[in-house]
Amino acid sequence: MQYVLGNMLNGGGGLNPDGLSLDLQFAADKTLTARRGPTPTFTRASSATFVGSDGLIQTAATNIPRFDHTSAGVCRGLLIEESRTNICLQSENFGTTWAAGGCAVSVNTDVSPDGSTTADRVNITNGGGHFLAQNIAVTASTAYTFSFWVKRGTATALSYSLVNNTTASNIVAPTSYYNQTSSTWTRVSFTFTTPVGCTNIGIYPLRDGGSTGTVLLWGAQLEAGSFPTSYIPTTTGSVVRSADVCSITGSDFTSVYNESEHTLFAQASGMSHANFGSYLSFDNGTANEQSAIGGFPAPNRAVCYVVDGGTTQASPELSVTLNQNNKMAAGIKLNSFQLAVNNVLGTQDNAGTMPTANILKIGRAWNSNTISGTYAQVKIYKKRLSNAKLQALTV
Repeated sequence: MQYVLGNMLNGGGGLNPDGLSLDLQFAADKTLTARRGPTPTFTRASSATFVGSDGLIQTAATNIPRFDHTSAGVCRGLLIEESRTNICLQSENFGTTWAAGGCAVSVNTDVSPDGSTTADRVNITNGGGHFLAQNIAVTASTAYTFSFWVKRGTATALSYSLVNNTTASNIVAPTSYYNQTSSTWTRVSFTFTTPVGCTNIGIYPLRDGGSTGTVLLWGAQLEAGSFPTSYIPTTTGSVVRSADVCSITGSDFTSVYNESEHTLFAQASGMSHANFGSYLSFDNGTANEQSAIGGFPAPNRAVCYVVDGGTTQASPELSVTLNQNNKMAAGIKLNSFQLAVNNVLGTQDNAGTMPTANILKIGRAWNSNTISGTYAQVKIYKKRLSNAKLQALTV
């Protein structure tokens, strides 16, 4: 009787006919503890920030997972991010290291996005001839993202700018961002590529906006990458935020994985597919054995990506929209590979063999390439679900 019941619970029919072996409800439960199956192992070698349920920026200690929220307090899920470095100094003190002209900085005058009184008030006295800037060494021909929080004061026009200090020319001429701001805190960000030969730039959160008056600033960040990540506070030096690592190995992995057939499901909001990361990956730490929901760029697609013996066996794919919750399900079995995304079925691949894996990675590929973003839920089944069930999962 014990064997029969165990078989029924683990995919033999009855109480668990689809063989659900892992059910992680990160957004709903705000915990790593699974509703079904083992709890993943989580590490991050540094502290990191996130938006808490009160809408304020909070800090999680080393190796503590982050459950990110909207400004209205709605949980978006587990925050998984690649490692980034904020190379902008004095991110909360615009009165130090920053150069100013046509304006005056008063430090620690207002409540900031983290609830402390560390926001700075800038009084612009020369509408068409002011600047607030910091010069930073960079690498040429590299994508960077500059971001900062801003809150309206009495100024009615605001502009930012980027300068190539190597050639004393604009990368971005003064550009208005006033329409992105409001009387509440807003994070403004923009991505750019440093010109060929450029080794030093000037970042200007304020430059020649055309209006006098006040504005509040906080949380400046310059990071190498094509999108902004969670805030990394700095003082006198650059600061590294380490990568989030979430995985299942060992006997816990064995309890989740079925090599002959399985289904992967993720609801996630990815920031970028540029590095060919994975939302979910069964692999053995090499490129030769993979069973994954991967992310391919240009145009952005989710891919049911299967590799056995170093040869790609299947890659059904469908379009996804970055920065929104996408529901993705991949059914994987010998000679039967299918993908569903947001209630749409892909073109089934009916030829291919199965890989051998020993680890489940959440938000990472075999080589640790990360799809940074929030992960609302993750499910693993020990069966290749029918196409109808794959589609139903992604509604």
